[in-house]
Amino acid sequence: MGYVLGTTVHAAHEADTTMAPEVVIQVVAVYSTILIMFADLGYKEPFLKWLKETFKIDSEVPKKEPGFKPARKRWVVERTFAWISRQRRMARDYERTQKSSEAMIYISMIRIMLKQLSPVPNPWRGGAVWSPILN
Repeated sequence: MGYVLGTTVHAAHEADTTMAPEVVIQVVAVYSTILIMFADLGYKEPFLKWLKETFKIDSEVPKKEPGFKPARKRWVVERTFAWISRQRRMARDYERTQKSSEAMIYISMIRIMLKQLSPVPNPWRGGAVWSPILN
């Protein structure tokens, strides 16, 4: 569904691939039933082997193909990034610490999930306006 299960914020000079174990440990501690992880081409064999040996989680990495072809499940990740970046506080980097940045990601995701659960349509997106007087 594209919901954030875990996050880590790190300095720009650190590669995502080297910080991946930190996120995986976080997520597996809460969601121990994960069976497969989808990753992009940046995640090489040492990480994928560690993932399989440590947590018994299979991984799926798409093969490089000529031309443009969307990778399986990749659109879910990109859609989630778009959802989060639409939040006013996430449009710019206002946070001073890594922990507050991580907290804002979780708060944004909570807000997104609550809006998806709400029975009240959003009037700004063409939905009907709910009113206790009319209903």
